[in-house]
Amino acid sequence: MVVATDLYDEHMSGTVRAAFAYWEGRIAPVFDTATRVLVVEAQSGRIGAQTEEALPEAASIQKVLRLAELDIGILVCGAISRQMQTLVAGYGIRVIAFRAGNLHDVLSAWVNNTLTGCDFAMPGCGVRHDREIETEPPGMIRKSSEEEK
Repeated sequence: MVVATDLYDEHMSGTVRAAFAYWEGRIAPVFDTATRVLVVEAQSGRIGAQTEEALPEAASIQKVLRLAELDIGILVCGAISRQMQTLVAGYGIRVIAFRAGNLHDVLSAWVNNTLTGCDFAMPGCGVRHDREIETEPPGMIRKSSEEEK
């Protein structure tokens, strides 16, 4: 069992389920067309069960409903359309988008709280100040680093 730090924000307690959209052992380049997710369960900072789940190839709402059915709290993916990102966030799922790399390397980075750096940014996406790549579900307020001090 892997010990994880900062897997979820203070407002989340209990079990957290994260979905990693993948294709051929790597983060899927576009979530909108992804058909598989690795679902990882974490509780009190520890990684537990991992299962591979299918996503519908159908319309975007079907993918989002499947994530909701799986009780996903965090989605880690490659590119994602604004429409899909809005739908996912509307179901209370935190989106960490524009990530790339080997599935297990990305999972390890998530566990170690290093996923949001440039090492796993999609080529050409980088971490830019004018483009949000990590979104919170509506109504959630994230503390700034100044407030945490």
